[in-house]
Amino acid sequence: MLQLDGQRVSRVCFDTYGVELVTESGFELRFETRFVVRGIAGEATTVDPEAPGAASTQLLQLLQKVVDLAETAPSGALTVTFVDGSELEAPQHAEFEAWTVTGPHGERVVCLPGGGVSEWSATE
Repeated sequence: MLQLDGQRVSRVCFDTYGVELVTESGFELRFETRFVVRGIAGEATTVDPEAPGAASTQLLQLLQKVVDLAETAPSGALTVTFVDGSELEAPQHAEFEAWTVTGPHGERVVCLPGGGVSEWSATE
């Protein structure tokens, strides 16, 4: 259900409990537990959404990048690969919903606490 291929990141937002990437078409990727961003040179930065600190610089580099592929694993891990080769990896969390993707028409995909993914279409 992740329909992020070809989407361009237009905003990177920070709040008290999370980090959100928003695309030009209105998709929202929200992260509330630790995740990793890898740049095109392969350097990895772990991001704590509640205290992004220096990792904010790496996140801001995702602005205007285009998603090549977004996929989930049976464990609930989310991997987003960008056209330039950079990546974002968000594993599942034992106690919390690690990430959520919301579409512009109400569709939603959520990583469940303890693993797995739940999906809702716009009509549910």
